[in-house]
Amino acid sequence: MPVLCEVFDYDIAKKSLIGPVDRVKRYAETICAEYDNFGLMVDLSHIPMIHETIEENLLPVRRFIRHAHMGNTVIRSPQCPAYGDEHPRFGFPNSENDVKELADYLRLLMEIGFISEKNRPIVSFEVKPFEEEDPDICLANAKRTLDLAWELV
Repeated sequence: MPVLCEVFDYDIAKKSLIGPVDRVKRYAETICAEYDNFGLMVDLSHIPMIHETIEENLLPVRRFIRHAHMGNTVIRSPQCPAYGDEHPRFGFPNSENDVKELADYLRLLMEIGFISEKNRPIVSFEVKPFEEEDPDICLANAKRTLDLAWELV
């Protein structure tokens, strides 16, 4: 059975011990030296919270990535109730990720071979409605954002 560790922030929301990427890489190398069923779950919404670019975050750990989340975050407005690891819809006011960022993420996941014609790994959304938002509209927004991002890839 695969065991995955999700990469989190260290100073905004979860304040976990598994970010930034240099720490994640050392950890994955240590565990994978003994166990071949270990891997990482990367999350587009966590990358801005770790204060890294998509390239800085994914390239050093590319060989350990086993699952990729697509999501959004608000970190520019600490007073916003959606601040941190709340996964608001794409394009949420003052948020970090939308079509361009998702396209950049997908493009890099393709370039490193995580996503390909032959390799169909786990790639999933992590979004949720904010306050009174309709869950169906939130999901439709995620699908629409993904379609638009693929057009840019």
